[in-house]
Amino acid sequence: MDPSMGVGPTVLASLANFAAHVQHISPLRPDLYGEGGSLTDLEDDFARVLGKDACVTVLTGTLAHVVATRVHADDCQNVGRVALHATSSLLLSDLRPLENAWGFSPAVYGRAHRCASFADVSAVLSHKLKVATVILEVPQWATGGTVTPMEELEAIAVLCRHKRVRLHLDGSRLMHALPALGLSSAAEICCLFDSVYLSARDNFGALGGGFLAGTRRFVENARLWIKRLGACPPTLLPYEASIRKAVMRAEISPRSFHNRASRLRDACALITSQLIMRGAPIRLDPPVPQTTVVHVYLRGYTEEVKDAISRAEAASGVRLSDGRTSVMMGEVELGSQRATKASTAATSQCEGTLCRSTHLCGLSSAEPPPKQV
Repeated sequence: MDPSMGVGPTVLASLANFAAHVQHISPLRPDLYGEGGSLTDLEDDFARVLGKDACVTVLTGTLAHVVATRVHADDCQNVGRVALHATSSLLLSDLRPLENAWGFSPAVYGRAHRCASFADVSAVLSHKLKVATVILEVPQWATGGTVTPMEELEAIAVLCRHKRVRLHLDGSRLMHALPALGLSSAAEICCLFDSVYLSARDNFGALGGGFLAGTRRFVENARLWIKRLGACPPTLLPYEASIRKAVMRAEISPRSFHNRASRLRDACALITSQLIMRGAPIRLDPPVPQTTVVHVYLRGYTEEVKDAISRAEAASGVRLSDGRTSVMMGEVELGSQRATKASTAATSQCEGTLCRSTHLCGLSSAEPPPKQV
């Protein structure tokens, strides 16, 4: 790995910072295979944040979704079909775990270029398919952080209850969607769902880990499946400590996420007025960000764009790309973090091109989904 690119240096820096400040974290008591110790208190805290009875710590979002669909399928007499949006990472970038782990067949709804809607979910549930679980991602990363309106989410929840279908929330970046939905707490949206996943990395900047929440019975069964899958190390203390430190450090109120989204909208307005309106080979998706995520597509040859990004990074001192690219329709998409303050340097160094600008949401390694006809 090139030391100037990729997530390696970021992780090493985070570990060094964590080691230097770990003594300032409130007293920690080790869990044993994910149970007991101060981890129990942390899980209780996040269960309250999400408005659920209980939650369990999970290492990754993929694990959370795999376990949640298994538990829901068992509750639905082992119905193994899961409804997924066309942009779901469970279809595109995670090696299709639901099919390969459980043999669950996907029922795909929606279009790759737009956010999920009530009409999409209604259409897939109207087919003669036995669906056990519908998974909704809020906000949707692949469509530039767009958000399904709250009234449509409420209608989807009513429909799923009527159909006796479980509704699971992929809340990898849930906190970033609250301002766009006009909500003051995560519990206000989580109450619509039977189960919820919240990423500690993508929401708070922890090194990893997250939470899977639901009823006490759901969480008890989820713990069993996590252990059956061998996905519970002897202790989760490093993850717990990282999450606690991240929550202490980060501003996690809805207002703070609103401020971040506002700053990103201002940056995109500047890009539009100074670059796009002058014919620069850039496309923003969506043109006006709804949350703290936006995709920026560059038209050009991959190597030329990567070279321009490298020169912009050298000039600005801000890492813009993780070194991974996706190509769609002759455009190049690169992941970035905290790129907006480097926009002036990037403009001059890249000759009118910028890499993708996001906030802290993490880096996308998935190739953009194919357009549907």
